[in-house]
Amino acid sequence: MYTCPMAPSREVPSLNTFRRILDGTASATLAKGLRACTVQDILTTAGVSRRTFYQYFSSKEDALKGLYESHTASLLQKMQTAAAETEGEAPKIMAALQAFLDFQVEGGELLMQLHAEAIRPESALLPVREEVLDGIVGLLDTHVSAALGGLKLDLMVYRTMLLGIEGMCIHIERQGRFTAEDAAYVRSIAQPIVVGVLMNHGRLPKRA
Repeated sequence: MYTCPMAPSREVPSLNTFRRILDGTASATLAKGLRACTVQDILTTAGVSRRTFYQYFSSKEDALKGLYESHTASLLQKMQTAAAETEGEAPKIMAALQAFLDFQVEGGELLMQLHAEAIRPESALLPVREEVLDGIVGLLDTHVSAALGGLKLDLMVYRTMLLGIEGMCIHIERQGRFTAEDAAYVRSIAQPIVVGVLMNHGRLPKRA
């Protein structure tokens, strides 16, 4: 939170206002749909003026990017925390995977709409998605490497696994809400794949 020297009549930016706009963006997106909602819908839902909105965001797309950044930062934090609170490197990997799946359940319809937008090549959300994928790949690499005595697998191995798991989630989400039962189903498929990577690492490409 910060203040700056300005006329008393000008609204002062604050962290609370930033959060209100993000919450308003989330509510407007759920009510109208990501493509159909407008800046005015966000203003009405958040209860802020147009002038205040543009102190934080340049457009609706910029607000959606901010919302997605908030979600992806929370996802990565939850995965890191789940791994940190688990003993043993292999269990840490599965704990992080479970946190990823739990997040899909918690995110509901809003997360599904953000996912669908972020995978479009021209989307403003795509760089955020790539950044969080890199963060998750780094997390997996850390714990797999520790489990394998410092062995460094090609990072594309982790990215392939992650995109496969994410793809299953997106496929199920498009058919309806992603539930705890869906998460258990995806885990039943993903866990043997992860274990297979650990057991067959000798056949996988390494990095220098």
